[in-house]
Amino acid sequence: MSSLSLTIGCLLIASWANIVLFTLEAVQAYTYFRRYPKDTCFNRVFVISALASDTMTVIACLSVNYLYLVTHWGSETYIQTQPSIFCIYILGTGITATIVQIWLTRMVFSLYVLTKQWIWPPIIVLFILAGLAGSSATAIYTFINTSYSGREAVVKFVTLWLSGCAAADIMITGLLVWTFRTLETDFVNTAELLHRLSLTSLRNGSITTLMTIINIVVFKLQPQTNAAVMIEMTIGRIYTLSMLANLNNRTNLAEQLRASAEKNLNTSSNLKFSSIKFSGFGTNPTKPERAYAAPGTTTMPQNSTIQMSESYLDPTRCRDSVV
Repeated sequence: MSSLSLTIGCLLIASWANIVLFTLEAVQAYTYFRRYPKDTCFNRVFVISALASDTMTVIACLSVNYLYLVTHWGSETYIQTQPSIFCIYILGTGITATIVQIWLTRMVFSLYVLTKQWIWPPIIVLFILAGLAGSSATAIYTFINTSYSGREAVVKFVTLWLSGCAAADIMITGLLVWTFRTLETDFVNTAELLHRLSLTSLRNGSITTLMTIINIVVFKLQPQTNAAVMIEMTIGRIYTLSMLANLNNRTNLAEQLRASAEKNLNTSSNLKFSSIKFSGFGTNPTKPERAYAAPGTTTMPQNSTIQMSESYLDPTRCRDSVV
């Protein structure tokens, strides 16, 4: 049996971290529903589902600590077993990751007009399903076998779970960064904006990827302690915060795109319009879409577009016109 610091202590730290992260998540969720009261049903359903899953996970995390530190405090027999509620946090974490990754996959799919690579979304979905299957198998095994000494047998399920999540995150991040980086324009303002978009995608995706990789390594090295569990219990909140951050920043991004396009027009005397199109970015829903292009020639491929789906980037659904 490992020391209490690696068994109970790690769970206590995880509960503190979950309280902080869940508070931030609640603030972001409130901002989302206040700012986008008329957002698409797709986005609202995914946000509500992620919040419900995270609420279940946080309650399970706090309940585990209560059982160890209050209800069964001082019981050497109980401290050598995992409470049955352990499986709830595992399943909840897997569900949250699946929800957010599917939402991100839809965003990747909405950029198909840029990538023309239809094969990638199905591959990403396969990795997502592998992660969900691994988390479900881990939860079932943990519910049946509550002893810490039997955790070596669950390593393969945990590896499938976290590897699937990491692979999906890497592919989603890679495709988003590649899409934004391969777009070229003669305008400095637009180029800088695309560069910021690629950096934002890389930052958001690398956080969850790094956490899952570290989790795999720690669990393989110390399967009988809760060092890896401490990381697992917070991953779900990081996923949801990433999705909410993307949703809440839409209006700011739309304003930047519109301002960049207008600056480009003001600095050009002879414009040759191509199909670089910013769809649904205006604050006026009756305002027609405008196409912008570099003067003279453009390095964009023929008939290519910069067009995010309405369900993701549409400030007309926003209560406030400026973030």
